[in-house]
Amino acid sequence: MPTQLSDRMYTIALVEECQRHYGGLRKLVDALRLFLAGHYLVDEAADLVAGHIPLEILLPAERADLRKLLSPLTSEVDAHSVYRAAAGPLAPPLESAPDDLLGVADELVNMMTPPGQLPPLLNFVEFLAAFVDGRGPSAQALRRWNADVARRCGLPQQLVVVAAENATLYVTKRIGRASVLVQIEEDGLDHNRFQVSVWLWLDTDSQTLARDDRSYTLEEIRGVIDRALQDCTSLLATHAVEPMVEFILPHRLLAADVDTWLITHGSPFGGRLGVYYPVVVRSLDRLRTTSLPLRKQWQAKWRWLQEHSGLHPESAVRWLGDEDGRDPQRLYRELAGDQPVAVAWHGPPPPEHQAVDSVLGAAVWAGTPVALWCREHHGEGGHLQLTDMLTKGQLPGLPDNALRARKESDAPCALEDHCGNHLSLLWDDPSRLPEPRFGA
Repeated sequence: MPTQLSDRMYTIALVEECQRHYGGLRKLVDALRLFLAGHYLVDEAADLVAGHIPLEILLPAERADLRKLLSPLTSEVDAHSVYRAAAGPLAPPLESAPDDLLGVADELVNMMTPPGQLPPLLNFVEFLAAFVDGRGPSAQALRRWNADVARRCGLPQQLVVVAAENATLYVTKRIGRASVLVQIEEDGLDHNRFQVSVWLWLDTDSQTLARDDRSYTLEEIRGVIDRALQDCTSLLATHAVEPMVEFILPHRLLAADVDTWLITHGSPFGGRLGVYYPVVVRSLDRLRTTSLPLRKQWQAKWRWLQEHSGLHPESAVRWLGDEDGRDPQRLYRELAGDQPVAVAWHGPPPPEHQAVDSVLGAAVWAGTPVALWCREHHGEGGHLQLTDMLTKGQLPGLPDNALRARKESDAPCALEDHCGNHLSLLWDDPSRLPEPRFGA
């Protein structure tokens, strides 16, 4: 090193020189530990390097080998799709184009590695191998390269194994669509005011879109949701299917017309929420239950629904009539078995549906995950539309069928009694859980 005028300048020059070499700053920290073992400033320097300097995981020869492996695959895969699969839907956006596989790899080399996790590049390569599996020797070569780099870096082999399992699971059973979870709960001081929390949710990944300690009227909540959906758009891939909007509501609001709430998407004009997104409601009361038998029953019914998605036995759906409203307790006992998994009304539930011991309450507390009804009485046409939704198509497709019905009802030539104008769908997946409010 050239002569410097002061110790401070020597230190700066040493740091700059170390930055020019592979792993130089980390080796500098190792040297400091030898001379100043246990000194708190060395620990602070190590934390600064770990927190701000990406882990230099590739030697020049390894980088060259990776580029040889990636070059033939550039035209075969969408690099952004692989990145989203590996890093999750909420990962920071990439600067490289979707067809620039080499550019994406160069970006990932410089990304920070969270403590205890596989470096982003190695995780990406593992998912890329799963995407191209069965297309020749590329997948095997990528996995071999990944394992060699991880071994040289001293990374736990289990990290690579877990990444491989996650990648295989993703490719063989693609993760479902994103959801915007909107939890509305009573304020506690004012019966007509509510607290609201909004999350973007996909698989095990979630991000808070709106949450504070304010209370809102239902009218004000519409604006909160409108803004949250605008934020959500920038977080999802441009080619992604529109997210489901799931309202987690106290029992007395389950029949609220949330699908008709107007949203603007930032424009001067508004449209009904249910025309743009599959809108469903969920029971906040059931979500918070501590009853183990109820949770098991709820999960068993949901599992049956998923496993028998192409079947429609008579026992899957229970149509409810006026006589059921006279004895909710009897209905509860009838619904408490493994089937039916869905209930439906040709018209609106009885007026007392807001009570937890009503007919709707019997369905919820029996663990029934799906309920479909119209909020207003319709003629024979509306009755047939509702029946078709449950009998023509697979039960797991109900949210999209509801979206289609609401779009049809919004068309200029649609009949006024179209069931899509007043359609409510309870669609309650027990595995899709919101975050606890403020850690409570």
